[in-house]
Amino acid sequence: FLDIAGEYEVQLVVENDQEIRSAPGVWRVNAIPDDAIHVELTWNTSSSDLDLHMLDGAGAEFFDQPSDCCYCNPGPSWGSSATSDDPRLDLDDQYGYGPENINVESPADGQYSVMVQFYDDNGDAVVTATVRIYTLKDPTPAFTASTLKPLPQWSSPRPRSMLRAADIS
Repeated sequence: FLDIAGEYEVQLVVENDQEIRSAPGVWRVNAIPDDAIHVELTWNTSSSDLDLHMLDGAGAEFFDQPSDCCYCNPGPSWGSSATSDDPRLDLDDQYGYGPENINVESPADGQYSVMVQFYDDNGDAVVTATVRIYTLKDPTPAFTASTLKPLPQWSSPRPRSMLRAADIS
């Protein structure tokens, strides 16, 4: 799977035993998602746990199964019996920075809501979450960046702070 989409440059300089260095060799990589929808969540702190959610349909509820693709439902069955219209969460990153990605190879027509849950601050006071949405293998994302502040711990671990990042239709 693709961790973080974008353009990357790798440079290599080789040194021999006489300490003579080569000219730099440069390699550019453009990491473009293969799926029709690629949603990417990253954040700027090392300890916080943020969770990416994608909900199927305008009436879908947070944590409903199978309507919510998230850490507790990473590969729900949406739509047809084929898997190409089903979302999949690649990884639940529990300790900082991300990424968390949800991909849909060939989505069915409809509306999808993208949400971010601030699950636990683990000592981080303010977190900036960035959501990038790539569609139809386009290397240029539409994105939303927001600052989330943790709420006091509730008696139930969820729901805590939540952010509606985007609606996709």
